[in-house]
Amino acid sequence: MDDEDIIVYDDEEMLEKIFNDMKEKTTIDNYKIGYKNESCDVFDSKIGGIPYWDTNKEYPKTKDGENLILLAQINFDKEQFDNERLPKKGILQFFVKNNWLWKEDEEYKVIYHENINYDYKFEDIENLNIKTTKDDDIDIDVHGEYKMIFHQNSEAISIDDFQFRDYAFDVCSKYYDIEDEDFIEKYDEFFDEELRDKFDVGDGSKLLGYPGFCQYDPRERIKNGKDLKLLLQLDSYQNITPVIENIELKDGILNFFITDKDLENLNFDNVFMNGDFH
Repeated sequence: MDDEDIIVYDDEEMLEKIFNDMKEKTTIDNYKIGYKNESCDVFDSKIGGIPYWDTNKEYPKTKDGENLILLAQINFDKEQFDNERLPKKGILQFFVKNNWLWKEDEEYKVIYHENINYDYKFEDIENLNIKTTKDDDIDIDVHGEYKMIFHQNSEAISIDDFQFRDYAFDVCSKYYDIEDEDFIEKYDEFFDEELRDKFDVGDGSKLLGYPGFCQYDPRERIKNGKDLKLLLQLDSYQNITPVIENIELKDGILNFFITDKDLENLNFDNVFMNGDFH
């Protein structure tokens, strides 16, 4: 870089430029999730409770044949989200194993019903003899059944996202010789800490958007980690509105990730779940 190309700048002014560029580059639409403690039916978007189920399908089980328990479901027929990434119809469900966080062999399944049978009878699900979060003898972090409420939102990349630094360097390369050792030192000493203060940590329950973590982003250690985007996040640590004591998640965050290609093709077989707890 020639001397005449080197930008003479004030740190705060350049920091604001980098922040605005990163925000513009990474901001996407999503939905914040709140909960209402009110009665739900089998078709509602909710956390916990009795699931909708197409009895023409086999109910999801563990590898040992144990029925899984509904953690959450979203009815796209009812919600009609204004987001091209999301399905326009059907129900999406997230099932987990009883005692699911107490063992290393966590088992879960994400099931999509493209067409909903609204002539469904409650006796049909009773005949499946499944346990739900309404039962007393289960051991997962949700007890009861709560309606999901979605609030339209948009957000830039979170500081917990393992690609945050990559985006920062990409933007900074517009203004600096990115290989310059002086810049690398400058970034580590000033921009990294100060820039992070301008972004959110990614907490809160949400549909789409950027994730938050209590420990670290596991996608950094996965071969296709950069392709995995947040599908659903349940956060009990803070930002649940209203705060409901029966949704605890062991004081942590639960993430479900999916690739853009799988989401576009409504293929939920490869969803990756991560439980991250204090």
